[in-house]
Parts: sequence; C-alpha cells; structure tokens
Amino acid sequence: MRKAFAYLLPAALSFIFSVSCSRDEKVIPRDKMAQIYADMLLMDQWIIAHPEARRTADTTLVYEAVFERYGYDSDDYRASVGFYLQDPDRYARILKNTSLILEERLAVLRAEKARLNEQSSLEEMQLLYATEYDFMDKYDYQYGTGDSIVFSSDSTGRIMTLRPYVRPDTLFAGPAICLSCFIPSEE
Repeated sequence: MRKAFAYLLPAALSFIFSVSCSRDEKVIPRDKMAQIYADMLLMDQWIIAHPEARRTADTTLVYEAVFERYGYDSDDYRASVGFYLQDPDRYARILKNTSLILEERLAVLRAEKARLNEQSSLEEMQLLYATEYDFMDKYDYQYGTGDSIVFSSDSTGRIMTLRPYVRPDTLFAGPAICLSCFIPSEE
C-alpha cells in the first residue's frame, strides 16, 4: 500500500500542477483575427523574399511573435481557428477582412512610392535645368577672386570645395638653392 501511495502521490501532484498552471484558451475576436492573418501573410512573403531566412524559419516560432504582438499565443490561435471553422461564413468574412486590410496597406505603400518617385523626378528636373551661371549668380560669386573656397560645377551644378589657403609670410622669400662645395680629397 505504501508503494502504491509513493507512486500515486507524485503523479497526482504533477497532474494538479500542470492543470493549475495552464490557462484557458481565449477566442480571438474577428477583427483581431483578420489583422493577425494579414501579419502572418506578410511574414510569409518576407520569408519567401529572403532565401537565407527560409532555411532557419520555423513558422511556429515566427508566428508566435505575431501572436504576442496582439496579446495572444499559439494555443489561443488554434482555439480560435477551431471556433471559427464551425461557422464557415464567419470564417470567410474574417478572410475577406484580411484581404481588405492587405489592400489598404498596399494602397498606402503605392501612395508612398508615387510620392517618392515624384520627389526624385523633381530633383532630377532641378538638376537638369541647373546651370553654372544660375548657381554662381545665386551665390553672388565673382570669377577670378582668390579665396580659400573654390566653386565649381559638375552635372549637378552644385559642388563647393575648400582649398587650404596659405597666407604668404613676409619673412619667407621662397626656397633657396644651396650648393655644397664638397670636393673629395685625393689621397
């Protein structure tokens, strides 16, 4: 009897601890579920686009970060999928909302790309029509004046370099040539 009790007590305690430490899975609301699906799809596309990540990417670990972002875990996700699959129409609406979320994100990215393209085309046009005269006239630079700043223009029309300027010293008259009158002695 004592032997049976010695085996049953640890088994019963471990069962009680495992049950008491686990929490009930939450069903993720539909709008959050759609956002989670959108992030999961974007994560999948990122993994496909980066071949070095494909070898090391374990989808369960990758998705766990997505779940944590929304305050859930993989158990909640599995419970939610099981719950929503009982009503296929509700699950289809979640997937439809996911596609709408992705389309909105795509529209934002396309608008940003168009803005950047417009900005770069304006910069290219500005560089195309910038001339040396316009640049020099704008800064009121006169040719032929000695200064430590040198303005020159290339295809962009905007280059300024700093030339080290050495002020002449009044006591220095330049390098002098000194000849040595060393004649080797003949012995």
